[in-house]
Amino acid sequence: MKVLFLGNGSFHSLKAEKQLRGMNCEVVCVHNDNQKYKNWEKDYDLGISFLYAFKVPDGEISCKQWINFHPAPLPGYGGRNLAYHAIMNDERQYGGTIHYMESSFDTGPIIAVNLFKIKEGDVAGDIFLRSCNVLIQMFDFYVPLLIRNEQPLESTIQKNTTYYKDMNIDDFITVSYSLKKEIRAKMFLPHAPKINIGGKVYKIVPDD
Repeated sequence: MKVLFLGNGSFHSLKAEKQLRGMNCEVVCVHNDNQKYKNWEKDYDLGISFLYAFKVPDGEISCKQWINFHPAPLPGYGGRNLAYHAIMNDERQYGGTIHYMESSFDTGPIIAVNLFKIKEGDVAGDIFLRSCNVLIQMFDFYVPLLIRNEQPLESTIQKNTTYYKDMNIDDFITVSYSLKKEIRAKMFLPHAPKINIGGKVYKIVPDD
């Protein structure tokens, strides 16, 4: 079997590629560093999108089998900036999803969703990295099945998929006047005020 692998050049994407090369298949690999892939290979049997940020053309999906490794639980969290939305929505768990791809983003039949608990002190970056670790585990389990069997895995049709379109998130956090006053009063560099979130301590320092 020949596999076309689309990644984004990240640590987890490179790790998935390394795992793929250890399986019994021929690999055509593209790590695009968040650039859209244009020179499509026509001679392949299976397409894998692993943290790839762009849409695979409908023509490819309609004639080849494609699966996507999505760093969030579907059907609740399609799109981007999903760890942000999970925290803002007070979610208690998060995870990663492997699903078949179709013409719309993140809407194809789900093969599996692996979940983990969100801890009180978790920030968006923590949640995203843990979801990527989950995807690596799922990659190691499911991709050999696809390569060995050369047939679709069992899947469940998504219903009521939620798609988050927000691309830019404002980094500024709105705080009350009294809190701003307290920060000013405690800012005496090199000493800086701190905030405790779930047992993790963060310094508040000037951005200059």
